[in-house]
Amino acid sequence: MHRLCKSKNGKRHSKKCQSLLGNLKQIDAAGWSVYGIACNCSLNTTYSSSDHQPTGNESEVVTNCGHPNTEIVFSGRRQKTFVPLEHKKSEYQLKIEQQTYRQWKAVMELGFRFLKIKFKRKVYIQPLDDFPNFIKDFVFKSSTTNFFQMLKAFMESFFLGMEVQVLPPVDTVRDKWQTRSRFHNITGKKQLLVTDVYKQLRKYTPRDGYCILGIIWTDLYPREDLNFVLGEASQGDCSGVMSFGRFEPKSYQEGISADIEKVDAALLWKMIKVMSHETCHMFGLAHCLFYECAMNESKSVKEALSQPLFLCPVCLRKLQRVVGFSIQERYKKLLDYLEMLGSEFPSVEFEDSVQWLKSMLEYLDR
Repeated sequence: MHRLCKSKNGKRHSKKCQSLLGNLKQIDAAGWSVYGIACNCSLNTTYSSSDHQPTGNESEVVTNCGHPNTEIVFSGRRQKTFVPLEHKKSEYQLKIEQQTYRQWKAVMELGFRFLKIKFKRKVYIQPLDDFPNFIKDFVFKSSTTNFFQMLKAFMESFFLGMEVQVLPPVDTVRDKWQTRSRFHNITGKKQLLVTDVYKQLRKYTPRDGYCILGIIWTDLYPREDLNFVLGEASQGDCSGVMSFGRFEPKSYQEGISADIEKVDAALLWKMIKVMSHETCHMFGLAHCLFYECAMNESKSVKEALSQPLFLCPVCLRKLQRVVGFSIQERYKKLLDYLEMLGSEFPSVEFEDSVQWLKSMLEYLDR
């Protein structure tokens, strides 16, 4: 079992552990087991002076998170825990783009986010405009849960410790939202400018809400020179929006690409992947450059949906710090939820996620 750089026996933190993961004195045994993996990342210090002497302006760059023991044995087979991310970014790019725990904490403190979340413990889901009947009328066979309540249950597991509520739908036309739109020249389908949507949406956050996530049927685009985006969120506004991702120009084929017409495993996987990713942004998490992780950046729908549902040790540490949950309890809640979802909508993605969670829980129980 991996142990962190300051164990129960009193061994001191290393510099890289503190930079990546923060102060770990109050972390329980499960946290030590998970976060210890990240302590094997390589940490380089860059200096502002040519003679490499400390000036107080040094910055730390994590260049490699490889580890020889990122596999565990579960039910007779080997299971990856966290896979180091392979990329070709330069050390300069990493310095600009990567976000350690220490950097994340500084941003959260600057925006008084820890104070806000102390008193505002609710995440709101806001349906926007109308949806097809197969969405509005959908009910799980094993329960009376509708489509949006299903999403609510997932969010309560992923962000364990936060209360999640679904708000009544908002008619953006009736409420006279000022949102720019276009018809894409490849698909011919309507798209809304995502930044206009989430800036309007923030006004609808109830007073007790930490953040609000809109869900809309119409596709979205991030700016005029870009084709498409599944969702986007603003940490500063504590608001975000996601679509169903119906017509991605990159993969669109005239006469072949069809609209979404039913609730199936592919749609559910897409929804929970995107909504967890965008909500994490509202908790201050940037794109992850350390491991294969739910917070990896993506350039296409295919890439986004191929990435893990789960957070790596570095990103999990950030979310645990701001939300406050037991890692094992959270994994158990997610396991129950995904087993329920997979029993009604079998898929490779749900099955792989279930096996990963079972492996991790066995690992943490050792």
